[in-house]
Amino acid sequence: MAEPEGNVATAEQGCTIIEGRTGCDNAEIDCIINGIYWDHPENYYVHDIGEGSITIKLAQPYMLSSIGFRLWDGDVRWYHYYVETSPDGDQWERVADKTEVQCSSWQHLIFERRSVEYIRLVGTGTCRESNKWFHVVHIEAPVRDEPLSSKRKIAAYNSSILPCGIVF
Repeated sequence: MAEPEGNVATAEQGCTIIEGRTGCDNAEIDCIINGIYWDHPENYYVHDIGEGSITIKLAQPYMLSSIGFRLWDGDVRWYHYYVETSPDGDQWERVADKTEVQCSSWQHLIFERRSVEYIRLVGTGTCRESNKWFHVVHIEAPVRDEPLSSKRKIAAYNSSILPCGIVF
């Protein structure tokens, strides 16, 4: 079984998005797996809450014990979700259940080490009645020890206009 060397949830490492869709017409097709923390406010993937998921396929099975991802946080919204992994795309096991927890921004999940080739993120709720999408901005596996370094914070907000037209 392969041991990951760095983030294996990137297009450069052969990862693909097999379910979900970009949230904006201008989004890069592989924006959540491009290896860039958050380079543009329109680069995110979504799925309708109550239908489908955001699912990625790694290039091969890896031994993993952590996954990190960032929920869209351009305003004060929160989400409920769960995460499943699979070694083969057929047998799924839930590694995180946040269906009763209000979650926002960076999610750092630690679980029992296992073979993972597929990762499925499923949004189950949000505080936004007008926008029933589950938004993911970035994903990495395994997650870094310090997922949101100062350098990455600066890169994340390297424009004068944030999502939802918030100006700083």
